[in-house]
Amino acid sequence: MLSRKRVHVVCTTSDLRYDGRVFSMINTLARSYPMDIVYILELTSSDYVVENLYDNVKYKRIGWLSRINTKSRLLRYISCLEYAIVTLGYMLLKSPKSIQVHHEGVLLSTILYKKLFPKTILVYDDKEFYNPKDKNIAKPIFLLEKKVIQNCDLLIETNCYRKRAVNSTVCPLSDVIVVDNYVFGKGKCYLGDLLETIKDLKNRGQRIMLHQGDLSDIRGTKQIYEIIESLQENWILLFIGLSRESFDALHSRAAGNKEKILYGGYIPYQELNSFWSYMDAGVLFYDACSFNNKYCAPNRLYLAVNNGVPIIVNSDNYTLTRFLKEYRCGLSYPGSRLECFYNSFAHFKQNALSLKGRFVYDDYYIQDLANFYVKK
Repeated sequence: MLSRKRVHVVCTTSDLRYDGRVFSMINTLARSYPMDIVYILELTSSDYVVENLYDNVKYKRIGWLSRINTKSRLLRYISCLEYAIVTLGYMLLKSPKSIQVHHEGVLLSTILYKKLFPKTILVYDDKEFYNPKDKNIAKPIFLLEKKVIQNCDLLIETNCYRKRAVNSTVCPLSDVIVVDNYVFGKGKCYLGDLLETIKDLKNRGQRIMLHQGDLSDIRGTKQIYEIIESLQENWILLFIGLSRESFDALHSRAAGNKEKILYGGYIPYQELNSFWSYMDAGVLFYDACSFNNKYCAPNRLYLAVNNGVPIIVNSDNYTLTRFLKEYRCGLSYPGSRLECFYNSFAHFKQNALSLKGRFVYDDYYIQDLANFYVKK
């Protein structure tokens, strides 16, 4: 009689087309246990096909309410409760050896199952540092996350600053690894018309500065307008990773600078690293309004410098400005005038090129995480 294959469960709300970090952790789990089955149980409103996963990984979209794309906070909470009920039942049926969990919205069933079956391996990817004092998380969800951190077998942090903060504010940590938001994978760029537009602009002597991600006050909307106004004649500011509606609102307010900005839509994660190689500069702002933002080193930082691209960052972000102080590959604003970026561009470019290829995880694989799994 054949023995039953062991099961591992991943709980997440990520769209895996755009989240290389979570994608890498799933594939690392699958490679660590090649004879087992890994089930991804995802809470999402998106309906898409997951590609490039290992053969022993199976994807399941959980919940009916999650399919309703809405901004209603009440409905989101209800969909999280629905997810918890469905996934707890699923885990009771499958008896997983391990649970890998990402995001605070999918924590409830995992901690309940861990309490029922304490020998189950629980790995928590603490992607963001939330705290009620920063008014960026509801108190019950913060307490739930705290309970998960206190009971998990391995905690994954995004940088050493987050690790220190959790150690001092939540609980002393024993088993913890740091997985920085480096580049995951080295896919090629197949962007068709957009890539042709970029190549055409560059052939005409234009330089392209890239902003990746949504626009909001805490991501520097005010400073973005100032950068648009400062762009020299041969520079274009390209936006990706935001909705057409957000870009149109920006475009309508750009006054006499509309020709300086360009919309690029959404880029699949597997193509981002290659896409950044076509850029001349990058801009990333994280308002230091919370601990999470102040000590945030987003993936686009490493996508930029991993391709030798100079950057502009906000001067009140400790992590970003410290990076620039160490490597001198860009300008912090408003600490310095924007004109200085263009005047010193050749110097910044030379320093950025020295960092090319230094911040990448090969083949969507994280060795420190694999080391933990194989010992279990």
